Amino acid sequence: MPPRRNGGNVDVRQLPAGTRAFFPVFVPGANFATGDGHAAQGDVEGAYRDLHSGEYGGAVANPIDALTRILASMRGADGKMLVDSFFDDVRDLTGDERAWARPTLEVNGIWGGFQGEGVKTVLPNAAHAKITCRLV
Repeated sequence: MPPRRNGGNVDVRQLPAGTRAFFPVFVPGANFATGDGHAAQGDVEGAYRDLHSGEYGGAVANPIDALTRILASMRGADGKMLVDSFFDDVRDLTGDERAWARPTLEVNGIWGGFQGEGVKTVLPNAAHAKITCRLV
């Protein structure tokens, strides 16, 4: 953002470790995010094409099933993060920080298999997910 009455650009690479910064937001409804955001797409591939489930069902792994198991393994039934080392180097949070300044891992999109109208009994050849993380 260009310099204005509220400040200007901040190059965080020039701030020393441990710097505390306060950024006023003067736009109604605007949000300010903390942390270091990362995004990725995960792809699980099976056969070179969709396969008929009546012929291959049970004998061939379903990429959508495999992907949903991978995604589900990242959190426990209580919502607790289970990814190894995800909270390493995260300092103890106090007060209001617990509500908004913690690492997050979110599945933002998932797709695969037949997407058209009606029903098609196939084992999909691939499944995909978009994931974002906020590290603090």
